[in-house]
Amino acid sequence: MSAGAKPIRQTEEFRRLQHDERFRAWLRMQEAALEIEFIVTDVPELNNLDALWSRDGLAIVEEDALRRWSSEQQAFTGDEFPMAMRFCYFIGETFRREVEGNWVALPPHPPTRGMRSVIDAEYRARFYDPADMLGIALLRRTGDQLSKIFGYAVEAHREWVEAGRPARGHWPGSA
Repeated sequence: MSAGAKPIRQTEEFRRLQHDERFRAWLRMQEAALEIEFIVTDVPELNNLDALWSRDGLAIVEEDALRRWSSEQQAFTGDEFPMAMRFCYFIGETFRREVEGNWVALPPHPPTRGMRSVIDAEYRARFYDPADMLGIALLRRTGDQLSKIFGYAVEAHREWVEAGRPARGHWPGSA
């Protein structure tokens, strides 16, 4: 952020995007696809998981993504893009539920890219970006990237809760 620039959460464009029908429709579509296709057909191993929205669920999803795609570029182009978005939604929803976050839309950056759907957590200055997380997992190919990031998020959330849930700007890392 340049000197004098408003934090993204304080911009009119950010506030407007949260009510944008394309963003709201994307959330509804991903939620439906998750229930109808993702868990049943795309990644059926999730069907038998006791704690679906968990580190174990993320490990299964990462393993499947590594089998499915050889690179981030392969996942996010052409016919694979809708499937990659279902993976991103699962990743984001797992984080959202665990860290008391909210789905938010970010303005395009650079302007040639589309709006980004990310998770906003009160204790954190930056956003959790599921597409970036999937990209990191596909780039590093270790099989534990999503679980590691999730572990850091859970720990940061726990520390924030134990500190009494201070408001954004009154917690290290949230300014």
